[in-house]
Amino acid sequence: MVLIFLIFLAARALVKFFTYEYAAIRKAALRELNELQAHAELSDRQFAEQVSALLKRVAMVRYAQQQPAKLSGKAWLKFLDQTSLSQPFSQAGGEALLEAHYQAKASIKRSELLGAAMAWVRAI
Repeated sequence: MVLIFLIFLAARALVKFFTYEYAAIRKAALRELNELQAHAELSDRQFAEQVSALLKRVAMVRYAQQQPAKLSGKAWLKFLDQTSLSQPFSQAGGEALLEAHYQAKASIKRSELLGAAMAWVRAI
């Protein structure tokens, strides 16, 4: 009986730890996305690259077992779509990550990309 109680307490502590950790990651990522929004001096390509890098850092912590650091291009968008609990990332402005990565003078809608990134971060 005592062993069952100890297992219950350990499981509860693990759940609280991971819930707190992910909440802290979400909060920091959302704060950084808001800060990126204020950097008007960034080109569209630089903005998209920084958003992608931030999402990659978050994904590497949250989904480490799936090794998102290796992903790029369409595979990266597919991963973001699969891990998004809301609408697919690539249909919510996230396709700008591809456009900016492969086009030197890409013109993206920052607000759509930022909205998609924030929705993804909130959903994880």
